[in-house]
Order: sequence, then structure tokens, then C-alpha cells
Amino acid sequence: MTTDTDIVAKLDKPGAGVPFIQSLFLRWIVGPVLSRLQADWEKDKKRFDAISQKLLQEIEGLSDAQLTTKILVPPQPGLEDSSRYWSAAMLLEHLIIVGEAVRGGILSLSKGVVPNRKPDTAKVKPKGAATPTEIVEAYKKFSSTVMAEIDRDIGDKDSKLVYAHPWMGPFTCRQWHWLLPTHQAIHLRQLREIVKGLRNSQ
Repeated sequence: MTTDTDIVAKLDKPGAGVPFIQSLFLRWIVGPVLSRLQADWEKDKKRFDAISQKLLQEIEGLSDAQLTTKILVPPQPGLEDSSRYWSAAMLLEHLIIVGEAVRGGILSLSKGVVPNRKPDTAKVKPKGAATPTEIVEAYKKFSSTVMAEIDRDIGDKDSKLVYAHPWMGPFTCRQWHWLLPTHQAIHLRQLREIVKGLRNSQ
């Protein structure tokens, strides 16, 4: 019988990044080109809200046991190997952790301050300290308020200051704003695989 320990032992360590070809695409195409071309403040707000609703729809009706059941999903673009074995609750917690950090970075850059901490994907993994109900409620609150909070507190949206993403290079606050829904979309694909795995295990 395969155990949690067996599965985790076969995955890369947190912070290992994505496969080499993906990393090249992210570093040379997505970061410097696509994020600039696709960034649109109002459209990204709508895209974030739409994806958030889809994430919540996916977990609707799941029990606490299902929300905390880890499912190993296939490799996916933009997803670290160590993140492939998560539960739905872990995924939502990760979105909150990353989203709050990105919000802080956007606001800092817009006000002329470059964050003094180096972003590290190993440090934004879920902690698992809260209950499934607490995580779901926290995600609902976060996803329904974060964009309005950014708009309320934003300085200069067009600030040229940059803060480096660990995989995609220097990002302005507009690029980080674009990343909020883009990051959600990556994990929506993962969540759908998790829910599929839960159904197949019934």
C-alpha cells in the first residue's frame, strides 16, 4: 500500500521550481512579454473574480474529509512537483498566502518601495493549521475583498519599479496584478484534477 510518505518522497522538494523547458518559457516569454501584453487592470479584476467563483463552485458540497484528502495530480504547466500532492483545503490556503503577499507587493511598488524580501516558492506552501471550514471561509473573504482593497490603497499603477518573480523575472505592479488571476487559473486546473480524483476514489 502506497503511503503519504512514499508519494512525497518521489516528488521534488518545495522550491525546486518547474521543469527546465517550462522555466525557459516562463523566464523569456511569459515574464517579459505575455505578462506585459496581457496585463489590463480592469480585465484582470474581472478575470480574478470569475476564476474565484469557479474555484468555489468546484468545492461546493465537499465534506471536510474530502476537503482534506490529498490527491496526486498529473504534472501541469506552472505547478511545482512538490505541489502536486495537495488537498482542496491546502490549495485554497496556498492561494490566500500567495494572494496576500502579491497584494502587499503591488501596493509597495505603487508607492515607490521595492519589497526587501526575496520571493521564495518554498515559503508559500500551505501550513495546514486551520480547519477546512476556516480555510474555505477565509478564501471566500480573501477572494471577495482583495481586488477592492488593492484599488482602495493603490498609489501609482504605472510605477516603473520592479520586484522579481522567482521564475519570470522583474515585474511591475501591473504585472503582479496580472499574476493574481493567472496564478488562480493554474490552481483551478489543479483543483479540477483533485475533485476528479475524489470522485474516482468513491
